[in-house]
Amino acid sequence: MVNDSQERHRSQAKHKNPRAKSTLIIGLAAVALVGGGVLGGYMLRGNNQGKEEPQKVASTVSNKNANNSSKAIASRDTSSSTTSQKNVPVDAPKNLSGTYFEPATADTATVNKSSDGSYEIHYSTADGQVTATFTPKWQVGGGVVSSATPMKKSDGNTAFKMEIMVDFAGSKPLIILTMTDGNKAHTLTFRSEKAVLTDADNKAILVGDLSSFAGQYSNDAFEKAIKDSNYTLGGYTKKDYLENRTTNFDFITKDGYWEGGMHANYTLDKKNLPQKIKGYYKVNLLGANAIAIVGQKISILLIPAGVKAPDGSISDEKRVAPGVDNQLMIRPYHDKWWEK
Repeated sequence: MVNDSQERHRSQAKHKNPRAKSTLIIGLAAVALVGGGVLGGYMLRGNNQGKEEPQKVASTVSNKNANNSSKAIASRDTSSSTTSQKNVPVDAPKNLSGTYFEPATADTATVNKSSDGSYEIHYSTADGQVTATFTPKWQVGGGVVSSATPMKKSDGNTAFKMEIMVDFAGSKPLIILTMTDGNKAHTLTFRSEKAVLTDADNKAILVGDLSSFAGQYSNDAFEKAIKDSNYTLGGYTKKDYLENRTTNFDFITKDGYWEGGMHANYTLDKKNLPQKIKGYYKVNLLGANAIAIVGQKISILLIPAGVKAPDGSISDEKRVAPGVDNQLMIRPYHDKWWEK
């Protein structure tokens, strides 16, 4: 979907678009209906065949995640720590269970402890829901308690390690979980504390880097439409939705936008860089596939948390306004949204 990581694009088949101009009109109208044009997208597809999938953002986000985790540790004063090896059972967490947050995207991971002392972690990727198991082996050094042990993923991949760092320099321990196979493009990092993004994190938008908004998006209306369809919207099954294996949700990447309902792919207009307007960002995009109409210009708004949107609303979550009139709002994808 995006130029810097096309090799990871799992497109199964390209959509045919015999009526490009009418498709644009339908597409933009559908975007303004629900969460990125879900109903219009369903009418176009009708089934699960011939789907073009959104580009993964793992390579885009993961490098920032790795940098953020190391910066978080470096920024804490660990010089006063005098923990010794014999104190590891005291200082090491007795239970890692809980919710962890990905620094750049607001995605979450859930960790549960088993009776044998091992742990199971559940998290989402562009490929869907992943489960993995690991057992920590604690060590002390440099003012932190750490562990690096193999992890077994539900997809059968055994090349990954679970690296854990527990930093005691703050008011409470900061736990950082990093899953890596040695390739930075595959690295995922989660923290026990939700990262607080400031406006400084969004400044890169002005030079064409949308990473601070990277991730999957939805809204209540879209999720209601999925429920009302008995989880068959777009030709998918309920299992597909519960395991987040559909391409119906909107997606922001470092330099592009996937409109899930219509399967329209857009890339950043590098000749017309984003502008900041009253605290939010107007991003100019170009169509990158037949459904979006190659070269067709559109714009979306990226609205940071706490910033007033054009409709006067304010949210504690970052939001995207992809509609033709910028009145429709989508927010980050929520795990287990179907339970609401």
